Amino acid sequence: MFEAGRAATGRGWSAAKLAALDDLAAQSPSGAPLVVVAHHPDLTVSVARTIAALCAGREVLLVTDQAPDARVLEWIPDRCLLVVGESPDVAVPDVAVDRDEVEMHRAQALAIIDDLASSPDAVVRRTIASNQATPPEVLRRLAADPDEWVPSRVAENPKTSTDVLLAFAAGTNRVVRSAVAKNPAIPPDLLRAWSTPGHETRTTVAYNPSTPADAILALATDQDEGVRSMVAANPSAPDDLLRELAGDSEWGVRSMVASNRSTPADLLDDLSSDPHFMVRESANESIASRPTTPVQRLRAMAADSELSDSVHSAIGRNPNAPVELQWRVAAHDSPYMRVDVADNPGAAGEVLLRLANDVDRTVRCIAAGNPSLPVEGLIKCTDDADREIRSAVARNPSTPREIRLALLHDADPLVRVSAALGILKASL
Repeated sequence: MFEAGRAATGRGWSAAKLAALDDLAAQSPSGAPLVVVAHHPDLTVSVARTIAALCAGREVLLVTDQAPDARVLEWIPDRCLLVVGESPDVAVPDVAVDRDEVEMHRAQALAIIDDLASSPDAVVRRTIASNQATPPEVLRRLAADPDEWVPSRVAENPKTSTDVLLAFAAGTNRVVRSAVAKNPAIPPDLLRAWSTPGHETRTTVAYNPSTPADAILALATDQDEGVRSMVAANPSAPDDLLRELAGDSEWGVRSMVASNRSTPADLLDDLSSDPHFMVRESANESIASRPTTPVQRLRAMAADSELSDSVHSAIGRNPNAPVELQWRVAAHDSPYMRVDVADNPGAAGEVLLRLANDVDRTVRCIAAGNPSLPVEGLIKCTDDADREIRSAVARNPSTPREIRLALLHDADPLVRVSAALGILKASL
């Protein structure tokens, strides 16, 4: 107890609170500095995770009589640990040390990514290839990967070097060339060339938000309904063009206008009365999911039994949906509906905590990646047997650094590389 008090004083914590392990569960993730006193045998991984969660929101110091085991240490940041008799200096580390620590973790993450870019697990290589935090030199290596989907992911990545993209474009692999056409970072001249009548990639170019305006206007008159539909779905399409396409003779084109997040609200209202059911459906889904839709209208749509489940599910995607409407979708029998709430960054913490424990793995995975999931939910998901769910925690931008660092040591390479990519992204 004396050492705990001395440590708190040394850090300038005049209002620190003293807690035993039995008190941890009741502690808030924010508040005054907390000093936790524990004996070595009582320090389990579960205790360490709880301390890591608290460290994310408040100053915490664990004082113990013996260095914890390696698995416990993975979860506890150095600045949060004092082993009595081993650390004569209990002052807070200065900013320079913190910066050095960040650079050390960044170097560790880069080494993991570089190593796992040669992993025999194709899913790991695809994950590296598609992530914008991946260094360009690693993307260049993966461009020659024997698994076709790895170069395709590199081709879609906006961080891929222009010379690599142009080499892909000059190649003969149609799957990879189509992936290049999706990339918003490719040169405008190439997008124009690929938008000409009859070109194999013009449908994909029509949806690329970086396609020049003159090319978009030309593609909007293409004889192929699929090409016009992709122009109608393009978020960069100008309002006047969307209004023109809303009158297209093909319902598929009008439906894409209704699905476009850039379509003006008044045009959406018009399309919600379209003669074709699928156009009305798309318009109502867009209205239900838009954050600008008034809450009163959302409540009315939720109460309308004539609207489809897909429209009600879209309410669950709306970041401004009232909590009671979020719960309504989160409690639905269909996991496809629950996924919409799990992916909503505006979802309430208690709703996401419920979905992070869902019976459906896809729902849990989406919830684990939601930046609004409370820390206790992130910690719970690190115990999930499914590697995709642990990987989602590792990539989650809100995951505390201590948890992500612990996941660098996960037994599965997909989790390790996801944690490494998360560390790089956080340091950009």
